[in-house]
This record gives sequence, structure tokens and C-alpha cells, in this order.
Amino acid sequence: MFQTEKDYGITMAIAKSMLEKGLITVCEYDQFKDEMLKKYQPKLAPLIAILP
Repeated sequence: MFQTEKDYGITMAIAKSMLEKGLITVCEYDQFKDEMLKKYQPKLAPLIAILP
């Protein structure tokens, strides 16, 4: 389980960096995020994302 959380986190960090650099759009980022949630099925990452 920990490995999938780590892989998801790394993948999304790269995607966020691409978004911040203007390499992808917000729409593309959101679509990618949905695909990665389906692929990795992280249990903790979605909970951490909603923390203030």
C-alpha cells in the first residue's frame, strides 16, 4: 500500500510542476489526476489533499 501512495504522490508532484510551468492546462491536470486516482487507488492521498 505504501508504494502505491508514494508512486501516486511522485506522479502528481510532477504533474503539478508541469501545470505551474504552463506545460499543461488545468483541464489536462484534472483529467490526469482522475486517471491516476483510478490507476493507483490511493487511500491516504485524497484525504491529505483536502487538509487546509
